[in-house]
Amino acid sequence: MPAEKPNKTQRMSRKDLASRIIALQSPSSSDRKLSPDFRAVLHELEVSQIELEVQNRELRESRQAVDLSHDRYIDLYDFAPVGYVTLDSKGIIREVNLLAADLLGSQRNHLIGRAMAGKVAEADRKKFRDYLANVPHNEKNFKTEIVIVRANSNIQIQLVTSKTRDRVTGDIFFRTVITDLTEQKRAEVELKREKERADQANQTKSAFLANMSHEIRTPLAAILGFTDLIKSSDSLAERSHYSEIVSRNGWALTKLIDDILDLTKVEAGRLQLERVDFNIEELVQEIVLLFRHPGQKKNLKFCVNIDSETPELINSDPTRIRQILINLIGNAVKFTMRGSISIRVEPLIKRDSMTCVRFIVTDTGIGLTEDQVAKLFEPFSQADSSTTRKYGGSGLGLTLSRRLAQALGGDITLDAFTPGKGCTFVASVEAIPAICIAAAMRKPASTPPTTKFKRQAKILLVEDSKDNQEYIRLVLLKAGMLVDVADNGAEGVRLAEIHYYDVVLMDMQMPVLDGYEATKRLRLDGYDRPIVALTAHAMTEDRRRSLEIGCDAHLTKPLDSKLLVATIARLQA
Repeated sequence: MPAEKPNKTQRMSRKDLASRIIALQSPSSSDRKLSPDFRAVLHELEVSQIELEVQNRELRESRQAVDLSHDRYIDLYDFAPVGYVTLDSKGIIREVNLLAADLLGSQRNHLIGRAMAGKVAEADRKKFRDYLANVPHNEKNFKTEIVIVRANSNIQIQLVTSKTRDRVTGDIFFRTVITDLTEQKRAEVELKREKERADQANQTKSAFLANMSHEIRTPLAAILGFTDLIKSSDSLAERSHYSEIVSRNGWALTKLIDDILDLTKVEAGRLQLERVDFNIEELVQEIVLLFRHPGQKKNLKFCVNIDSETPELINSDPTRIRQILINLIGNAVKFTMRGSISIRVEPLIKRDSMTCVRFIVTDTGIGLTEDQVAKLFEPFSQADSSTTRKYGGSGLGLTLSRRLAQALGGDITLDAFTPGKGCTFVASVEAIPAICIAAAMRKPASTPPTTKFKRQAKILLVEDSKDNQEYIRLVLLKAGMLVDVADNGAEGVRLAEIHYYDVVLMDMQMPVLDGYEATKRLRLDGYDRPIVALTAHAMTEDRRRSLEIGCDAHLTKPLDSKLLVATIARLQA
């Protein structure tokens, strides 16, 4: 920018300055010999010379200020946090800052003088040209979004353009701000996916709750209905038959609730696994024994094949493996009307002495179709709507079993299926071959628990529910035991410290004083007799908590009467 021409005031001040400078200089002897007029002219020339020097210095200072301002403008333009491009009316790039050059994927000197349309994706070029054609007709900023083609990756950008006119030539230029929208668009896509997943999760949750309500109400309806029939029937045979139905549906309801709790723990990452040594063949034979009777009703043949390379003892979680195999073999029995069920166990040696044990269950049952396989591992899902009506079941078993297998480092897959000819499921779990285990500590899995008593056992039942009191008391009386009852933990502590009891059955949830505090108080007072926790809490951490405060055993409600009696016999012995 040229320096402004000094005004009259500035010129007079410069002249006065020059005059004062000359006046301060002492005249030389030669100057005194000159005529007054010549001396006046010489004085004027000297004044003009000094004035010019001052003006030149001011011009240099102005030029330096202009250069500094220009450099600052270039810095602001080049290093701006957004891309700037100046286009002429034909879309040719005239100016471009560093960020815009980077967004366009080229160096600045390669962009100047080139058409910006050459950087636009072919699908957006017509849109871009129409955009430029409409810019002159808009007084305000004009926006559009296009895709830019680059060597490494394409990006989506937003253009915000306004027109300007050169003051000298009158030419129209388009000043354009470029913003990278790639991350924003990616975030929008991901947000949309998350919303779709959330909507799907809500639908799944609603379906889950609806199915869970149905699955709970189905056995509950049978329990309540046949209970009424028991009360109204005078036939002993009918009442016995109705009682079996009530019992069967009660345990089916218990298993359903256990499956839901286990599935919830797996999904929440709170499933706790144990690692113990156990005999894998004994475990498989025990489960086959469970299904031998229902299988015989259909004349099904069971075939168990343990590969010779399978370790006799492995270290893993036998409880969870039992759950998996009970579900797979149970499904095979349920959906097979005739033929056979084969169970094969084989190892796959992996790194670091880890063994992947595979359980292959093959049946000759109803098989599956492609459509049925697609939803096989979905919660509360059966092959089709008629499956539940004909065969029963909640559809949770395979889902839970697969989650358990994955938690154990393996998986469950459908290896083969043919409609009307059967299926083959493969369950795998990671395990470590057990180095040694005392043979004396191993008992055959099929050995029933002892129920023999050295003498008539005296039991203290601490339970607040009157119905549970009556049920448990009757079970124990039929087993030949003597029973005292306390309604809460405080009364239970008082009775236990007065009388000698072989075993204390302690409910954990009670008014006044709960079972946890009552057990702690007894142990702190030196009470050393066996205490058995009775609770409806079936989580692993609940069992651990009961044992940590001093209980000798933990039984979950609803109680298995045979297991209750066997536990008391074991502790009393």
